[in-house]
Amino acid sequence: MAHDVDRDPRNMADPLIAAETLRAHVLAGERAAAGGRDLADPGGDLIAVVAALRRR
Repeated sequence: MAHDVDRDPRNMADPLIAAETLRAHVLAGERAAAGGRDLADPGGDLIAVVAALRRR
């Protein structure tokens, strides 16, 4: 199972969920914070996407 965030087996802080799942959770939270508006995920840098969504 690939997580695509940090694959260092010596790193005890390795993420437990896949990057795609984390992204979906972050964007779901942003949608909820925006009052449930339908905010599409354009892809790309997640920090830039969240910043753009918050400016809407």
